[in-house]
Amino acid sequence: MSGISRRILIASSVVPGFSSAASAAYLLFQRLQQDGFSVHFWNLIATAEEGYYQYLFGDNYGNPEQLVNVQQVDPEKTSLKTAIHDLNPDIIVTFSKEAVVSLTQAAPDIPQLYLLDGLGQIKQQVLNGYTKDLLAFQKQPRKENERLKVYDAVEKKALINCDMVIANNDQLKAYLPAYFPTLLSQIYREAIGWGAFFHRAAEQYKAYRKPFAERRIDLLFVSCDWNTPEKNYAFAMRIARGFRKQTVHLIGNISPPLEKKYVNYHGVVASRVAFFKVLGNSKTVVCPASFATAPGSLYEAIAMGCNIVTSKNCASWSLCNEVLLVDPFSLRKFREKINLSLQRSFPANFDLEQEDDSYKKLQEIISLF
Repeated sequence: MSGISRRILIASSVVPGFSSAASAAYLLFQRLQQDGFSVHFWNLIATAEEGYYQYLFGDNYGNPEQLVNVQQVDPEKTSLKTAIHDLNPDIIVTFSKEAVVSLTQAAPDIPQLYLLDGLGQIKQQVLNGYTKDLLAFQKQPRKENERLKVYDAVEKKALINCDMVIANNDQLKAYLPAYFPTLLSQIYREAIGWGAFFHRAAEQYKAYRKPFAERRIDLLFVSCDWNTPEKNYAFAMRIARGFRKQTVHLIGNISPPLEKKYVNYHGVVASRVAFFKVLGNSKTVVCPASFATAPGSLYEAIAMGCNIVTSKNCASWSLCNEVLLVDPFSLRKFREKINLSLQRSFPANFDLEQEDDSYKKLQEIISLF
């Protein structure tokens, strides 16, 4: 069986909006469904977590567009083997290591495609203090063909279990063989990004995109969850202190919020209209992360006409206009580039037609794999 008649299951271990990977999974599901594919979406979340997600995102948590064929599946209370047997998918597409492990154990005979949501090996080195950030990791001296130590056992198991892994950017793809040289046959030959999913979804809100000079928010920091260390929340607040005369806003989950005197906190913005109204009224979106792969908010910011300021700690740094790229990573450089970004609009390095090719490639892989 091939093409549009295939039954597809897409799964994530957190709900859309809580991570860029989960949002990308949902957007891929939505687009495949619009194109006539037989596709289902599972939020693999524990029943105990549902109240928290409902608090963050409202009653539509897990299915913000209220699409058909979306289910909340508790992997602890549900027989995944039975549920998959009843659904009878031809292929499973996963966006998180936890989902890969759970579903390959339940249905080892069904082909599984893992769209890599990051590289946990590098992230764990940053979180454990073995390296400061992505830039420091890249500068570490290494021998030719040196096999790097594996720190994330769950990710290792997911990569071994899946039938094919596709990195979402070239940097991640380049490091995969160094950690997992025996898995070369499972690594797809090129990276396939998710940017078009976010950009296309944002276009329906372009009515809220104000002319740059009329925007009332100078700086906007966006993350699904600022409590994760690699988002660099404390550093973001150090940046914000240099702009007390400007209007600074922050979107995302954070506890407790700091610098309330001059940072306007929105928390998690569940309403897409409200979210894009804030983006469309913002001049500059700043990504201060110590390690980030492909933040969906950057693509959404570009669609809404915002400038983006980030460093090479973000694997999607090439999106940034070269005059706004923070290099080297430092507080002084961030403030310098932000000041420049507030003067006028700078075009991002984003080719939507090229990004749209990524969806066509994924569609073809899913149809034929």
